[in-house]
Amino acid sequence: QRGIGGLQNVWLLKESGKNCGRGVEVWAHHEALLRSAASKGWNVLTQKYIEKPLLAGGRKFDLRVWVVVTSWNPLQVWVHDQPYARLSKKVFSSAPEAWTDTSMHLTNRAVQKVDGEEENAGPRHSDEPWIWLLPKLIGSGGAIPGAKWKEKVWPSIVGGIAAVAAAVQQDLAFEPEG
Repeated sequence: QRGIGGLQNVWLLKESGKNCGRGVEVWAHHEALLRSAASKGWNVLTQKYIEKPLLAGGRKFDLRVWVVVTSWNPLQVWVHDQPYARLSKKVFSSAPEAWTDTSMHLTNRAVQKVDGEEENAGPRHSDEPWIWLLPKLIGSGGAIPGAKWKEKVWPSIVGGIAAVAAAVQQDLAFEPEG
């Protein structure tokens, strides 16, 4: 597995039916991962962790992209061209002792709105420090150079969305009665 993303063989495990960052575990030893999955009745999703991720401001991030399907037959998909990035609360570290800190891995807004730095600190009024709009992400000093975003990244994202919509079109398309 070293060839697909790192030397530490790190994996994510997520319990089925959980959301808002709950039920996510990070494992560097497959025996422990298997024990955890077995204890949950194998009702889990696992994936290889990208150990050398693209970072924004030193933090892991994901993109939130809005997509609307207005017709399945004929297929008509609309993609908003201004996604935003959701950043992890803590700066990324590849040190083995940091792997168990989920605030370094998770980018969910529900996680970011709770200030875990102080016990019982309660909800924050804003999660804005961990949200980057597109101009900041691709601007000077951003995670992705603007030209690369325009020429490669964004077309790949839109192409992936189109491919997924086309793949499920037949299963989701229906003809109205009458």
